[in-house]
Amino acid sequence: FSFRAGASGAAVSGDTVYIAGWTWLDADGLTTQQWLMAFSASTGQQLWQVAQAEPAQFVAVVAPPVIVGRTVALTLNVRRQVFVFDRFTAEPLWRSPFVINGSSAFDPPFGSGDTLFVPGPESALEARRATDGFVFWRWEGLGAQTYVMTRSRIYAEAGRTLYVIDRARGFLRWSGDRASASELPDALESILFMAASDEGRVLLSVAGGVRCLRERAD
Repeated sequence: FSFRAGASGAAVSGDTVYIAGWTWLDADGLTTQQWLMAFSASTGQQLWQVAQAEPAQFVAVVAPPVIVGRTVALTLNVRRQVFVFDRFTAEPLWRSPFVINGSSAFDPPFGSGDTLFVPGPESALEARRATDGFVFWRWEGLGAQTYVMTRSRIYAEAGRTLYVIDRARGFLRWSGDRASASELPDALESILFMAASDEGRVLLSVAGGVRCLRERAD
């Protein structure tokens, strides 16, 4: 019996909707169970559901599911882990710790192709093969708190500093702060959010407006 239920987001691939959800197991919300569910987008029929981790004393599902290839990843603030499943069979494949910066702000995993990028412990970013968790590369993030991805690069923000990482090999291509006026706007002192596109444009929402950076050709 559940007293209340909710969801922390959904992801869609083809005719399937994946939902990261939770239910209260008592009337006061002191114990919750975390779920990952798959539904048919055309009929609403539930295809499968898995309960993940032990019940927690808070809502531990903290991000939408992340779809990469034939896998789907669930992020839980229970032992700070990412759980990866086969999205067709619900078979558990692997798990990995991720980082939470401060009390609640964090970046969940993100992915493309066959790679899942996981913000890991000690402010590192790991590129892992989605099907088995094999680590392609690991970048020491120097306190990075926000990541966005384009077709060939990953942008990591840490305070007033922006790092540009090669997406395929994980090496640092460039870094700069508000003093690097020739490369980046000096308004990087207060980044509010970042967004990126495959076309190589990176939008920075800063105090006073939005700045657009264009990637240089390789």
